[in-house]
Amino acid sequence: MGQWIKKHYIRIILAAGGLAFFVLYSYLNFAAPLRFNSPDETANYFFINLFSEQSRIWTFESTNLFLDGMVHPRSIRVIDDFLVPGGFLGMIFIYGIAAKLITPALTIYLTPLFAVIAGWAFFSITKKYLGERYGLLAWLLFSVHPAWWYYTSRGLLPNVLFLSLLIISVYFIFIRPFARRRLGKGLDAGGLIVGNLDWISAGLFLGLALFVRPAEAPWIALAGTALAAMNCKKIKWASVAALVAVAFLIFSPTLILNNYLYGGALKTGYNAAAVSAPG
Repeated sequence: MGQWIKKHYIRIILAAGGLAFFVLYSYLNFAAPLRFNSPDETANYFFINLFSEQSRIWTFESTNLFLDGMVHPRSIRVIDDFLVPGGFLGMIFIYGIAAKLITPALTIYLTPLFAVIAGWAFFSITKKYLGERYGLLAWLLFSVHPAWWYYTSRGLLPNVLFLSLLIISVYFIFIRPFARRRLGKGLDAGGLIVGNLDWISAGLFLGLALFVRPAEAPWIALAGTALAAMNCKKIKWASVAALVAVAFLIFSPTLILNNYLYGGALKTGYNAAAVSAPG
């Protein structure tokens, strides 16, 4: 038993620490009634709940027929008398689907869960380049960072969810766990799908991250282009193409939803003008 603990002590620390941080991040949700002090969180929870029950993210408010769209809470917009989200749609859509399985009240714990997983991914990335001890230190500093802790505790704001999904995407790009596992078992590289599982997974999480905060796309594209240019001789461009294709496929619903709700694929709740009501 002692030998096993000595061999796996890093994993034990990460598992115990992850559980501890999940409880700490979620403490206010455990200890207090379900209540939000932020208009953005309140609006997100309202539409998550609505989506879980009715599979839509708009609702009709009849009083706006007479009051020129003036009746709406903060962070919610009125478009032709319909209440629609006043921000990005990704978190509402993702957590709304989850709410159908776990109930809306439990979705407030999803962001702390993603934050813990992102912390483990950050450890793995740092460990690869700096070693286990520095990786463990980096993970600890990352997990207790005041901004990270604060926004994780406010689980229906999209900031931490976006960064968590992005970090997990970077993990698959740099660590490539599927390829390492196949190599460790002495298997071949695999075909088009199996051989690119890491890149497909990276594209999946990148697409979800952009779905949550599409405004971050320009700097992510610029950073990705710079990294590709610096490593152009080492890159398998078919793998990069798989990543980009999957990321766009996962991201594309936001263009459809934006067009449907706000009248333009690139419009959001932040900049949309009044359009025809959703049919």
